[in-house]
Amino acid sequence: TSTKCKALAALKGIFVAQPQLLLQLDHVGLFDNVMSDDAGVHLQLEALTCWREILTAEERHIDSGCAAARMDADGNITVSKRIAGDQNGDATLFGGVLTSHAGRLYEMVHSADPKIRHSTLELLAVLLRQGLVNPNDAIPHLFALQGDVANQPARSVALQLLMTEGEKRPDALRQRI
Repeated sequence: TSTKCKALAALKGIFVAQPQLLLQLDHVGLFDNVMSDDAGVHLQLEALTCWREILTAEERHIDSGCAAARMDADGNITVSKRIAGDQNGDATLFGGVLTSHAGRLYEMVHSADPKIRHSTLELLAVLLRQGLVNPNDAIPHLFALQGDVANQPARSVALQLLMTEGEKRPDALRQRI
């Protein structure tokens, strides 16, 4: 397990540098393997941490203006792409792959292990902030975690996410209640 965790941590750096590679590894089942219950707690935690760090690295890359500078330097970018804001197509690639595994993330929120629940919530927080998962799909899981009295950190994160969604979309939250 420790070797797999270290290999996954190394892949994180490769995914940041070469996002197209993650599509190939997703097709061979990497995401399914490392997030399955059979993978073990340590590997699942490493995967969740890696995914969160990749998403935040991409977010920093775009927010820092590096993506816009790269687009300006590329002479093949058309004016319509500049207007549409297609600064860096690779930056959204990882988020799209994770979005396709959102169902498994929602299952992991209800894991028996409190560390997995908390780590999954931290990843969902990033996905919600970046608009990569539907808040209407996440809200029921966040409500369910309010009953997690044994895991106060996860419960607090879920409550904070519910409050944020309540401020953004009060009608959607009331409808779910």
